[in-house]
Parts: sequence; structure tokens; C-alpha cells
Amino acid sequence: MLAVGGEPGRAFEVSPWEHTFSALPLLRAERWQEGIAVLEDGLRDNPKNPSLLYNLACAEAQAGRVVEALTHLQEAVRRDPAYRENARKDKDFDPIRREPDFPA
Repeated sequence: MLAVGGEPGRAFEVSPWEHTFSALPLLRAERWQEGIAVLEDGLRDNPKNPSLLYNLACAEAQAGRVVEALTHLQEAVRRDPAYRENARKDKDFDPIRREPDFPA
């Protein structure tokens, strides 16, 4: 196996992007729980990653997991305020947009 960009003597670490990439086909197929599980795995490895938090919130909103979606979206916005503007336009959040704690 060829690994580009690795550090000699250090084990390969899966990037947060790879978890999102793996979850996308599941989310596009509206297999919300499976996609959420993949994103949660990524979040365990990268608990502060705003992109994973945001994408997890999108999936949770679509799955009807309102409290979890709001919690993860708020954390994503706290870690990277640019996600506030993204959330304003993202149709994935339509199911929770009218919630009082929606951060956008």
C-alpha cells in the first residue's frame, strides 16, 4: 500500500473527510441511521471537527432527531461560525429550522 503524506513511524489516521465521504451514499439513499452511525464513528475519532458536527446535524435533522441535530449544529457553529450561514440555506435543516434553538 502506498500512503502519500504520512509521517514515518506514525500510524495512518483516517481524516474526518473520509468519514463524511463514506456516509454520503447512505445519506443520499436516505438511510439516515446508517449514515449517522458512520459520522458518529468519525466524531469519536475527531470530536471537535466542525465539518463532522455539521454533517451529522444535517443527517439527524433529516432523521427527525431534533435535539441531537440542534446540539451538533450549535457545536459546529461554535467551532466554525461560517457554518451559521451554511445552515441558513441548507435544506437539510428544513425540518428543524423553526425550532427556537436553531442557530442561524
